[in-house]
This record gives sequence, structure tokens and C-alpha cells, in this order.
Amino acid sequence: MLFMVVSQLIYGVALTIALLSTPLLVGGLFFRRRRIASTSILLATILMIFCIGVGSATGRKLRMAAWRSFAERSQLLIDAIEMYEREHLVPPATLNDLVPEYVVSVPSTGLNAYPHFEYQTGADTKRLYINNPWILSVFTPSSIINFDMMLYFPNQNYPETGYGGRLERIGRWAYVHE
Repeated sequence: MLFMVVSQLIYGVALTIALLSTPLLVGGLFFRRRRIASTSILLATILMIFCIGVGSATGRKLRMAAWRSFAERSQLLIDAIEMYEREHLVPPATLNDLVPEYVVSVPSTGLNAYPHFEYQTGADTKRLYINNPWILSVFTPSSIINFDMMLYFPNQNYPETGYGGRLERIGRWAYVHE
């Protein structure tokens, strides 16, 4: 998480400097004494902006691939909750209620930056989450001020928008893009 924050801060500062200095560099092209230096720095600036764009796009693709893998891995926990719910006619009050009969221990998400599942059930959950008796969520901020998250609704009734952003289906989960 700290790595993401620091790298985004560095990218942001570098991009801001590049964009603000571009008019000065273009202006330097009109002066013979500054032409070579301005051309070199301008080309380096354009290359840097291009690399930041490619890196950001690649990072988004890799991030979403990780979430697809996460959605598949988390199916064991979802199956355990659903089995508990079928046998007891209510969802478990906490994930710890699944141990040891349904799972050996409460699993982690398998993601170092976001290791814990959040589990909610009860009347407030049904009211806030479109009549779902329980939900799983993982908060997945991707920058300094960001509230992205993964949501799992057992009823699979995800809205297109809500919970702070636009929802993108990933398997049986939804990723909320803030």
C-alpha cells in the first residue's frame, strides 16, 4: 500500500513538472542557443509522459487480472457461508462461526496489501445492500485518496453504480471503481 502511494505521488509530481515545463521547452526551440537542450529535454518529457501512460494502463490491466484470480480463490469461503446458511437457515453471524466445521480457519484474501475479508449480515445489510442477507467486501484503495472495493452479493443483484462509484463485474464479484 505504501509503495502504491509513494509511486503515485512520484508519478504525479513528475507529470505535473513535465506538463508545466512543456511550453517553456517549446519556446526554447525558437532560440538557437537553447534549441539542442530544449529539443533533448522536450523529447525526454514526451517519452516520460508516454511511459507513464503505458505504465498506468498496464498497471490497471494487471490489477484487474489479480482481482479475477482473487474472485476464483474466494469461492471456497463463499461456498462455506452458503453451506452454513443452508444448514442453519440463517447466515453465520461472523466468519469465525464457520470454523472448524466449514473451513479450517478464516482465510485471508491472498492479497498482501488487502489481507482481510469484511463480512456483514443483519437487517442493516439487507437494507443497504439490495436485500442481500450477507455480503463480503475487501477494501482496495489504489491511491492516496481512493475508496475502491470488491463486493460479493449472494443474490448477484449488483447495480451499475453505487457504493461510491461504478461497479464492474469480475466473476461473481463486483469491483467498485470510485
